[in-house]
Amino acid sequence: MEEDKNVLAIITARGGSKGLKNKNIKKANGKPLIAWTIDAALKSTSISKVILSSDCKDIINVAKKYHCEAPFIRPNYLSTDRSTSVDVVKHALKKIQGFKYFILLQPTSPLRTAGDIDNAFKLMKQKGAPSCISIRQSRESPLLMYSMDNMSKINPLIKSLKKINRRQDLPKFFMPNGAIYISDVKHFLKSESFVTNDTLGYLMPESRSLDIDDKKDFDIFKRLVES
Repeated sequence: MEEDKNVLAIITARGGSKGLKNKNIKKANGKPLIAWTIDAALKSTSISKVILSSDCKDIINVAKKYHCEAPFIRPNYLSTDRSTSVDVVKHALKKIQGFKYFILLQPTSPLRTAGDIDNAFKLMKQKGAPSCISIRQSRESPLLMYSMDNMSKINPLIKSLKKINRRQDLPKFFMPNGAIYISDVKHFLKSESFVTNDTLGYLMPESRSLDIDDKKDFDIFKRLVES
């Protein structure tokens, strides 16, 4: 890791996963899920320090085996279904101070690479932006979506300025893929948000944008890395 960088990587992993029990330490190709993110963070040339924020001793022990620091145990009030990532990161930044930037990395995006992390950080620095998040192209266009009222009447979700008849002529839309969130610490603490009017999007391909929420997602991941 480059000595002149001042970037804290925060890996967040709580123990109470409901979609897939113990998903953060479930193994794929012989390696716990969280280890894939730890490895990418440690290989990144942009990151100075990698820490874990977790309430679970089992996750902490696994993370330490893969050379990730766990300098504190996340309090219970930040480990519920209602806890937000913003509050979790604010807590981590209060515990570990002195960094200019932070990068939030979620273990549920195991296919993101060190190159993705470095390229997203480079994009943010080159453009002089205060924050950057990873995105992927949306599979469905909101221009084709409708809302429906209690009388089953439908209305276009977005009123397009002009009618588009061919799907291939639709403009492209993007959405966060959950893999990378980067921000200037002061900007984040002031805005208390990962996305502001000045946030950049780092485009990742669909092949590296898998977000693991349940057993079906994990099975897809296993097939990809064990084939």
